[in-house]
Parts: sequence; structure tokens; C-alpha cells
Amino acid sequence: MLARLGCVFVLGLISIGIFADPVLNVQGGQLMGATGVEVDGVLYDVEFVDNGSCVTLFSGCDEVSDFFFTEAQAGLASQALIDQIFQFAPYNTDPTSIFGCTHAATCYVVTPFMNSPPNQADVLRSVVRASFSEFVSTTSYSMTKFFSSLPKSVYAVWSVSAVPLPAAVWLFGSALVGLGMVGRRRKQHAAV
Repeated sequence: MLARLGCVFVLGLISIGIFADPVLNVQGGQLMGATGVEVDGVLYDVEFVDNGSCVTLFSGCDEVSDFFFTEAQAGLASQALIDQIFQFAPYNTDPTSIFGCTHAATCYVVTPFMNSPPNQADVLRSVVRASFSEFVSTTSYSMTKFFSSLPKSVYAVWSVSAVPLPAAVWLFGSALVGLGMVGRRRKQHAAV
């Protein structure tokens, strides 16, 4: 009985959709970032920043712990930006609609990570170009490079999202727990 309820609960979560579409932060026609971007089963917020270096934006940019992602996770994060945000208009046709990008044909959105042992920051870039989006592999940048002078580049500053699960999920889960308790009582009374 409980196993069946567990399956129903999981199917219910999938049908309700634990992860909604990301909420875009657009100000003055510029995409500043987004909340609720799903990366490998976890929701993150992302902000696009071009007025800082890796050192100033990522706690010194000199230790693995300064970054949210490993190399593999940074790749997933970059792909999530492409799949969940940059595939839609106007971001897939007009890179200048992304904050910090002023080049009409290309925007490099940089998700930093650092391998161990730390020596220099590595980055992964997701690329937005006029009419298509693509993922570009690891490239090294100087830890002190400011992107404000580069019309094609902007940092993606990630944080764990505070977006709550939909209330419907909690109601659905509570109902299933209640049904499980009722079923258990019936089973206990039948045994007596």
C-alpha cells in the first residue's frame, strides 16, 4: 500500500512539475538574469554582471570553494542557460538584449569554475549569437580581467534559488500522507 502511494506521489510530482520555467529578470529591455534555473535537479538564480573581475566577483577567485560549480556542473549550468533562457526571442537573435553584451552578433556568458589544485580560474562559456545558441568549451581567462571593456563577454554569477516548491506539491503530499495513515489504521483494525 505504501509503495503504491509512493509511486502515486512521485507521479504526482512529475505531473505537477516541481520545476516551473525560470522567471526572467528584465529591466529596460535588458535581461539582467533569472530565478529558478534548473541545473542537474537544483534550482539556481543567475545574474549577469560585467562590472567586476573574477577576483572581485568570486571571493578572490583563488580557491575551488569560491565557485558554485565543478567543471562538469559549470557545463550543465551553461547548457541550462541555453536550453531554458537563450533559446527564446529576443535572446537567440539579439545578444544585445542580454545585460553587459553590446556586440550585435555574439555574447559570451561566462560561468567560472576552478579545478583542484587551484592555480588559475577556468571558465565555461555559453554563447549567444544572432540566430543560434551554442555551448563553447572551457577557456582560461585572467582572474583580474574586467568584462566591462569587452562588448562580447559577461559573467554569470550563480546562487542557490530561494524559489519555493509550488504549494500544490505540498498539498498533494499532505493528502497522500493522510491517505497512508487512514490505510494503516484500517489495516490495524482489520488485524484485531
